[in-house]
Amino acid sequence: RASGQLMHILRPMYSFPPLWASRIVTDILKNRRQEWVDEMTELPKRINKMRRALQDELERLDTPGNWSFITEQRGMFSYTGLTARQCELLGTRHHVGYSGVVRKMNVAGLSYKNCRIV
Repeated sequence: RASGQLMHILRPMYSFPPLWASRIVTDILKNRRQEWVDEMTELPKRINKMRRALQDELERLDTPGNWSFITEQRGMFSYTGLTARQCELLGTRHHVGYSGVVRKMNVAGLSYKNCRIV
């Protein structure tokens, strides 16, 4: 009974998203389009720089393995080649954002500063 009531309440929230979300998109596309385009153009460049910085740091440390796959991949995430257990330990011990199940990391979350500890 409670589950049915909850579904009755939640369904409209998912079926009809809040009006404010569409207003934000409209405002950006109408009044700030160039700023948005500039940011969307810069984002992949920044991610590629972080990929390069991470690969360079791993190679500088003489970390065993071939790390070229980091700069060959595209997108916000990179497969690590680590085991699920290694990813889990990095997350719990060092708060590094790895997904242990699929063994990938969020490259967009990197900075020059944290590339040294990742």
